[in-house]
Amino acid sequence: MMNKRVVGTVIVLVALGGGILLVKQRQGASASAAAAQPGQKPIELLASDLAVAGKAPLARVLPVTGTVKATQQATIRSKVSGDVARVLVREGEAVAAGAVLAQIDTTEFASRVAEREQNLKGAVAQLAIAQRNADNNKRLVAQGFISPSAMDTTQNQLEAQRAAVAAAEQQLTQARKTLADATVRAPFAGVVTERAVQAGDKASPDMKLFALVDNRSLEYEAALDPEDAAQVKPGMVVTLTPDGLPAVNAKVLRVNAAVTAGSRAVMIYAAVPSDAGLKSGQFAGGNLRLGGVSDAVLVPAEALREEGGRTVVYTVVKQGESSQLQAVAVRPNLRGEAASGANAGQVMVAVDGLAEGTQIVARNLGPLRMGVPVRISAADAKPAAVPAAPAPAAPKAGDSGKSE
Repeated sequence: MMNKRVVGTVIVLVALGGGILLVKQRQGASASAAAAQPGQKPIELLASDLAVAGKAPLARVLPVTGTVKATQQATIRSKVSGDVARVLVREGEAVAAGAVLAQIDTTEFASRVAEREQNLKGAVAQLAIAQRNADNNKRLVAQGFISPSAMDTTQNQLEAQRAAVAAAEQQLTQARKTLADATVRAPFAGVVTERAVQAGDKASPDMKLFALVDNRSLEYEAALDPEDAAQVKPGMVVTLTPDGLPAVNAKVLRVNAAVTAGSRAVMIYAAVPSDAGLKSGQFAGGNLRLGGVSDAVLVPAEALREEGGRTVVYTVVKQGESSQLQAVAVRPNLRGEAASGANAGQVMVAVDGLAEGTQIVARNLGPLRMGVPVRISAADAKPAAVPAAPAPAAPKAGDSGKSE
């Protein structure tokens, strides 16, 4: 029994020794392969992917969102009741001030005007009779044929007839106005944006018929936090960036003195150029310029990256005859638009921790491996795809093992 245990122990030790030897052999082979592996494959960048961090004035901007609205717009409603005889315009049509938009049947209104005209004629005739009676009674009183009390009665009748004529005139005026209201006209020159009535419909007082907008005078309305709105002054510029249209500069006209109920925001209003191509009701984002700094190291906003809880910028550092990627931690400060230079109008960020003149990766090319050699293509070269992480180089003939 003892001999069997000894033999078993010897077999185990021999097996362990062989395993250790095999591991060391494999480690040696891996080290040899690593030593034979050439340098890391460089990342190829375009010259347009790079920029040089420099000092320049920076205009502070505040992002805003809002809506373009016409300063003159109206909902045209019916003032009378009646059948719609004709509708003369459609959506999108431009109309002049006073142009006829629709016609409501005027048969009843014209008849009422004729009736009021006859009533007025009758009242005027009665007034003439009352006036002659009064004149005659004055002579009779002077001659002593009638008493003064009889003259007072005649005078009262004259005044009552004068009031009847005035009432008849007012009724005729109202009837004529009602007749005129049956013809729906544009209150100002503009574009019909909505038509809510068709020929044959029954119109009723205060019924919506059309919507009219004058796009020649536009304002941009945006809601700001009260803290931001406190920094806005009339005359400041809002650069609007509407979808599908060139950027437009609008000048701030007014800042509301009260916050909006519910949203607790403060509205600002900016004049939009009439030739900007914008339309009432159009949504647009933009940047409001609030001042800035005169001398700061600037980098493009898209050059900043968040890695490991810190903000970094990828830099290209010269190492002997080659260049390598390095990540430099920076502290962003003011964000705004470059006020001058080659980057004028571009969104830039003032940063601390980056030396002026440092070559940086100015675009977001995804995560890049640090310490990797960089090869910069010519400006006219075909753009090369930049991998998220450099792929290992394929082994050359005669190389052994796998790259790390």
